[in-house]
Amino acid sequence: MVCAHGGDTTRNPPNTGAAFSAALAAGADCVEVDAAMSRDGVLVVLHVRELAQLLGKTGMQVGDLPSSDLLSLRWASGESVIGVEEAVRLTSPFVSCVTLDVKTYNGKGGEELDGPRIAEALVALVGRTGCTNCLIWAKSDAVVRRILELSPGQRTGYIVMNETEEARSLGMHHPLRFGRAPVPQLSSHHLQRQNYHAPGEPEPPTAPQDLPRQPARAPQPGASQPGVVGVHHAMVEPELADIVHGAGKQLFAWTVNQAEVLKAVLDVGVDALVTNYPQVALEAIDARITKCGSHYGGAKELARRGGRRSGPGAPGPDGDYL
Repeated sequence: MVCAHGGDTTRNPPNTGAAFSAALAAGADCVEVDAAMSRDGVLVVLHVRELAQLLGKTGMQVGDLPSSDLLSLRWASGESVIGVEEAVRLTSPFVSCVTLDVKTYNGKGGEELDGPRIAEALVALVGRTGCTNCLIWAKSDAVVRRILELSPGQRTGYIVMNETEEARSLGMHHPLRFGRAPVPQLSSHHLQRQNYHAPGEPEPPTAPQDLPRQPARAPQPGASQPGVVGVHHAMVEPELADIVHGAGKQLFAWTVNQAEVLKAVLDVGVDALVTNYPQVALEAIDARITKCGSHYGGAKELARRGGRRSGPGAPGPDGDYL
């Protein structure tokens, strides 16, 4: 499955109606929608880096501004910031999956200040829109746990990454950390390359003390487990895929914007990939299938699509995909 990261941003600003419409036209069967909460409690589709671009300055978070100000922001192309509900209603009927990527408001010490509120708002939105194909994932395990407590049947996921000291100090590099006490045993090769630490060994250096460690507790009784693990593409290797799939979970790779990364994650056999350039990715997968046959790594499942043209991938705006 190819998931459009903020829509198709080849020629459109991310997280806009135009970008999501372009992703649908390209044949993407999944869209990822950044979901943040305004100061007055409205869910808007906006990432903090996009807010900085729109405001022309850094240091502001989505939750610092009321929805009236946020929804009035315009890109140079004329596209405006939209609400999460609008994005869900625009895309949900036409894709297999709408991934709502939770963006929390963080305090100066890194603590999440709106986690419970945004979890409750998203569960209510999914119910209100009847979005049975919505997946909610987050970097915050606390948010995912809260969503499952509120709606045990909700499809959820959590993020696995290891490229920063902060992520490792929070345990975000453990692929099966959610609701499980033991850390999976991995080969020394994998430990070395992916910065895992084996049980009993010292952990990597911790982040500053003002960055709180997320409590390692299981969801409350009655809550289900997340079924999707969103892994940073640099960590996607066959051994990790075996661990994730062995636990009955799906493996999504993010963010896949280069040709060599696309090849690598397809070779491993991911269940989905997240990319800014879905049309380019789909065409590259078509070319791969034509050249290598109808079953190569994860390509067959990823490329099962109708009504789109086949052909070699074209370069993205930044030279991505060859």
